[in-house]
Amino acid sequence: MFSFLKRVFKSKNKVAVQDFEQSAFENWASSFSNPETRRFIEEEGDGYKTQFNKGLELQLLRKNLYAWTVNPQFQYKNLILQGTIDFSKTNLSKRLANKLSQDAQAGSAAFGFLFRYVDEANHLSFLISNQGFFRLDAYFNGNQFPLIGWTKCPPPPRSLNKNKESETKETKKTLGKIPLTILAYETKIAAIINGRLALMLDDDTVQSEGYIAFAGQNWTSEEVSQASLLNISLESRQMQVSAFASDLIENAYIPSDARIQLALSYAAVSRMVPALIEVKKALNQGISKCADYVFAARLLMSQKLYDEAESLLHKAKEHFPNKIEIIEEDAALLYLWGRYNELSNFLALHSEITKDSSRIASLKAHLFAMRFSYTEALNHYLHASRLAPEEREHLENASQMLDALQKPTEAQEMRFSILKDSFEKNDFQSFYSLLEIINSKDAKLLSKKHTTELLALEGLSLFYIATANTEHIDSERKTNKDTAKKTLQKYYKSIQKEKTCFNKEALVRLASILKEEGETKKAIEVLEFCIENANEKKQSKQSEDSSIPTENNCSLEAYRELSELYAGIGEVEKSLETINEALRIKADDGWSLYIKAHIFFSTERWDEAYETIFACLAVLEEELAVLDLYCKIMEKKNKLPQALGTLEAIAKQSGAGSDFRSDALHLAANYYLVLSNNKKAEQLYKKALALKPRDENLLCDYASLCIDLERINEADALMSNILGETKTPRVFQILASISAKKGDFVRSEIILKQALDETISDYWRVSLLIDLIHLYLFTNKTKQVENLLDEVVSIEESERTLALQNEIREKNQRKIICAL
Repeated sequence: MFSFLKRVFKSKNKVAVQDFEQSAFENWASSFSNPETRRFIEEEGDGYKTQFNKGLELQLLRKNLYAWTVNPQFQYKNLILQGTIDFSKTNLSKRLANKLSQDAQAGSAAFGFLFRYVDEANHLSFLISNQGFFRLDAYFNGNQFPLIGWTKCPPPPRSLNKNKESETKETKKTLGKIPLTILAYETKIAAIINGRLALMLDDDTVQSEGYIAFAGQNWTSEEVSQASLLNISLESRQMQVSAFASDLIENAYIPSDARIQLALSYAAVSRMVPALIEVKKALNQGISKCADYVFAARLLMSQKLYDEAESLLHKAKEHFPNKIEIIEEDAALLYLWGRYNELSNFLALHSEITKDSSRIASLKAHLFAMRFSYTEALNHYLHASRLAPEEREHLENASQMLDALQKPTEAQEMRFSILKDSFEKNDFQSFYSLLEIINSKDAKLLSKKHTTELLALEGLSLFYIATANTEHIDSERKTNKDTAKKTLQKYYKSIQKEKTCFNKEALVRLASILKEEGETKKAIEVLEFCIENANEKKQSKQSEDSSIPTENNCSLEAYRELSELYAGIGEVEKSLETINEALRIKADDGWSLYIKAHIFFSTERWDEAYETIFACLAVLEEELAVLDLYCKIMEKKNKLPQALGTLEAIAKQSGAGSDFRSDALHLAANYYLVLSNNKKAEQLYKKALALKPRDENLLCDYASLCIDLERINEADALMSNILGETKTPRVFQILASISAKKGDFVRSEIILKQALDETISDYWRVSLLIDLIHLYLFTNKTKQVENLLDEVVSIEESERTLALQNEIREKNQRKIICAL
């Protein structure tokens, strides 16, 4: 009886349903050993994987990847986030570490936290590299704002253990493990690394609440990178976070060396005010390195704080009385400040110690030029150029002195040499400013040879600006291939009589333009001239031996282009001979092997094509054109599934970026259609679209598959993702097909007619006309069919037009037979 009453009156336990999207004010900690306190989850995403293995392990499975795993429970704005990151499995090899240090790179991979994570376009990111550098970035509306660039982490404090053997064991145990604490309180962000305050700044870019995540990033050095988050703790209770922030601000101590490092990092991302603040704090604490004094002085001078820079340099001279770097900064300060008489006396006083300084030589030249002593200025500019030949401004200044000395020919020749150097270093802004000056002078000042060379350089620069991303070039510098073509044709015409090719690259680019515009014969003529007149046989005892290939200075690209042109006009043997010449120069040239494989494929020499494409893949393993040809050859050898396995693996593991991976998946999907594996093709189309959701060709191919599978509404939905007013003929074709499948033949006809009005290409006009004829045949509009057929035949006579004629003839001959 009592047990019954107890059951009746027993209060039921109510399980509270928590809203994990809400803010939480809590203290949470986990070592990831207890599943109930982990919060993070094991997952496998695009190129990354997380698992619990003595902590939360994040694996990056390909190059050039930025990935993270989000803690899906609760959001925070103000927090103290602590964790220990284990880099022991990401430690660099000695060889790679040396290479990275020489290249001044931060490392091969970096791991850390994302916080205030709203989505991938809005969050804060703090990463530490496996070389011991950290950086902080804000992402707002998809734009990255570096708050501080790569900065050296503070070293861990020395162990207080007096027993050296115990200390060694402790060091080995903690090797590669970096404790990290992040404070985010209102606009204040601070980081404590290895138990030492490494960063404290104010930033209001991301002020919303958000999740936290464990993140990693790698670059091009390693295929696989991984690190583990050994433990994590989070404090978000307002009182505790506020107290910690106040205590940290009040007792903040960052060594002066570290502050200079922070200032350097701020300056590297053009945040001059924070850099100046850190420099002033470092100066108050005291600095001792000459390089720190130099950087601090330059920063102060850049902000025109000349008084402070002067006081600093006086202090630096007390510590480094005869240091050339300090003397150079002192001289630069006097020049910028306009104290020219003092500068003259200063330079005279330090003439012996500064005789090998290009900066001092240049400053002396400036002074002489201001006093109209152009000869002395010229000599000092030339001396500065000899001391620092990589600094082109010395020669530019020298050319101005030659103009002032009434030596225009010498000045023009000097400008031409600087212009060539600018072109070789892809500095098109300097190139065009010098070209403008050269063209403004008398054309006779340059020698005939240099005038001809100038045409080649100008034509090439126009070509590159017309074909490359030119956002860094002023809009007035942008041009088109027509101008490049005219300039390069002038160059070609000017060298035809002498039969001397000064710049073979110019002729190769001219040939590529001519080829693109369908002027095949002219393109062949240009390349044949290039090869014939750029050959320079090196006379030596070895060259007399016919078994040793002669050295040919004509570029490989000329041979490749010429081989493709020969193949295009059906001269296969010539094409093969030409590409073999390229391979004699460089036996493992990937693109030459590709062209050779293509020649074998087009002549149905499958075994030779197979061998050549394999040699090509060893060099160009991530080129879509090569992979496409590889699949075609393997299809002919009935080995297409094997090729598709390779293609899918490359698409999954490639570090070439999401666009490449999407294109590789797209290519694989198209070949699965060849195998009639529609299900697999659809899977790959979806994966490719996830990476490039607006890719027009991809959407069209997927929509075509949906039409074939009679999923018309799905095809229509896919085509609606194609934006923009102008549409390609392929888009019109698919839209017309969708309308016809829905029974809206009038709309289908209107779409095809609109496409014909906007299409110039003969191939696509014929394709669209064939579609329109099929529509008229289906709707029994026979009169329109006859008119359109005449137009088709007048444009093109081919297998498809012949098949169309036979289809129409067969339909017209059909008779209706009465069953009675």
